Amino acid sequence: MWPDIFYALGLQIFPKNLEEFFYKFLTGVFKGRQYKPTTRNDFVDLLLKLKEKQDLSEDSFDGLEIDDNLLVAQLFIIFAAGFDTSSVTSSFTLYELAKNPKAQEKAIEEVDAYLRRHDNVLEYECLTEMPYLEAWPRICLGLRFAKMQVLSGLITVLKKYRLELAPGTKREVKLEPKSFVTHPAGGIRIKFIEREGWEDRSFRSFKSKVPS
Repeated sequence: MWPDIFYALGLQIFPKNLEEFFYKFLTGVFKGRQYKPTTRNDFVDLLLKLKEKQDLSEDSFDGLEIDDNLLVAQLFIIFAAGFDTSSVTSSFTLYELAKNPKAQEKAIEEVDAYLRRHDNVLEYECLTEMPYLEAWPRICLGLRFAKMQVLSGLITVLKKYRLELAPGTKREVKLEPKSFVTHPAGGIRIKFIEREGWEDRSFRSFKSKVPS
């Protein structure tokens, strides 16, 4: 809200070494593409096209230079918002299932039923055919991508394992107050117990049927 105050106080959201790693890595990608869009048609290409035009199409951005710092910042946010959030959601979901055996059993039954219907192939349709597993609160621009990440991960785990809290794990999680994304303080420890006969139900691959 007040970036000048934020920077004047020397505050940082992410560790300095993490920022330096991403800056070095992404500027290397830009140089490898000679700062020109390629045929990859990915988010890097989109930003390089923006840099070529130097046009943000908003009065509020007048005078803002589209330089390496701006490009790296956009890509960093995409990574942080698109992957870390999904991994944390998956971790908390597995933790809650480990705490609640009845809920876990219901989730496992849904996974097994889904795999039977689809000949043990994990398909894009899992997004619409897993009402219990996908009943988690979410609202963001990356909703469909996050659902695909989290659900495919949960199916992969639950088809093979049952979950229990590891010894010493508390039933109430304390959150890390200084974390930009919600994280449990001290991490989450879960025991993965192999389900008997899971090999007979193993799916072959993730078969995408994303509509065009």
